Amino acid sequence: ALSRRNASDLYKVGWTDEFEELDSSTPNSEGTPIDLKTSSLDSTYERHIKYVYAYDDDSTRPIGVIQAIGTFADLSSDQWETIDNRRVVITAQDGCWFGIANNVSESDSDKVKRIITQTNGNIEKCIKAVLSYDAVRAIWILESYVVLEDWQRYWFKTYTFSASGVSSPKEFDLPDGAGLPYEGYYLANVYCDVEELDGTPAKVNTASPHTLHIKSRTSGTDLLIDKSGNYFPGAGPSPATKWFNNSLQGSAIIEVTGTDCEDRGIVVKVTLPNTATYRNIANGYLHLKYLGKQIGNNC
Repeated sequence: ALSRRNASDLYKVGWTDEFEELDSSTPNSEGTPIDLKTSSLDSTYERHIKYVYAYDDDSTRPIGVIQAIGTFADLSSDQWETIDNRRVVITAQDGCWFGIANNVSESDSDKVKRIITQTNGNIEKCIKAVLSYDAVRAIWILESYVVLEDWQRYWFKTYTFSASGVSSPKEFDLPDGAGLPYEGYYLANVYCDVEELDGTPAKVNTASPHTLHIKSRTSGTDLLIDKSGNYFPGAGPSPATKWFNNSLQGSAIIEVTGTDCEDRGIVVKVTLPNTATYRNIANGYLHLKYLGKQIGNNC
């Protein structure tokens, strides 16, 4: 049998490719614990493992947290000894990701062995990881990994919206009929071209201020990000001057939550409160940039 004591024979060990397709109708969350089990680690095979995870609809979702690796059958201490220095390469497809738990007690130590990440903590958002088994310590050692955040942080997108003769307030739930790819914090920049018209049509005085609010799709709390000035005419049959507001714009960092993709979105609310025959939002846009899941700490 191959071991660290005859490691020169490791070149003789081949690779086996395995693919696990997860059910998209019952997807895992980021915290779903996973024991990776494979019959290919049985001592009679003597193979390194390439193990791939994906969903059956090719969707981008979390795979879960891998906390142990092993087999479906009980293995004796001698059998675990023969797995010494065996490697497992884990990959997530279609933009999916997984976590790796550090030093978690095994659910069944005869079937699986725990993982040591060598970082003294858990690893989040991996898309690929390489591990090897150390029979002396009866653990899997994380040798290397690629973190999703390395490229995920560059995700950004622009959504546009337009309406005419809208009610007030008017809400735009974006992306329309879809969801945002990740949980976490997004930088949102919003602009919209607004006007209130009478039946002439002519612009109506901004006697009451226009407002722009934003929130996440699952939040019940609106965040005010812009409020226009307003004109108070005072005494007299008509104001000497008129005050019009032409646009609303603002920015905010919004936390977006939701295990399911369709729960993750941004709601923009425009309020045009003055007495008008027509309230128009001629055009507008929402710029979103993903920032990550963790808020920075003060040093």
